[in-house]
Amino acid sequence: IKSIVNTVITIINDNYQNPDLSLKMIAEMTGTTETYISHVFKDNLGTNYKQYLTHVRIEKAKKMLIQGCDMDEILKACGYIYSTSFRRLFHQYTGMTISEWMRQQ
Repeated sequence: IKSIVNTVITIINDNYQNPDLSLKMIAEMTGTTETYISHVFKDNLGTNYKQYLTHVRIEKAKKMLIQGCDMDEILKACGYIYSTSFRRLFHQYTGMTISEWMRQQ
């Protein structure tokens, strides 16, 4: 069970830039089911797949924001297609808008 969690984490870390990365895709890559991955992931990490993927993407985006990268570059590198989706998720994740977060850095 731990090995499947580690495998899923590795897949996410290696592929988070892909906007099409999905639980279905990961299940196919690991030869398991979406339901199995969801349960094992939640039981072992206390978070679900989508929350973990968002965490990885937003943390990468925060580093890029600090480095002064432009929004298009951040979107592409972090697996987002639309800036509105990214901005909404950033706000949900951090509790702040990008501008508010940047002012605190």
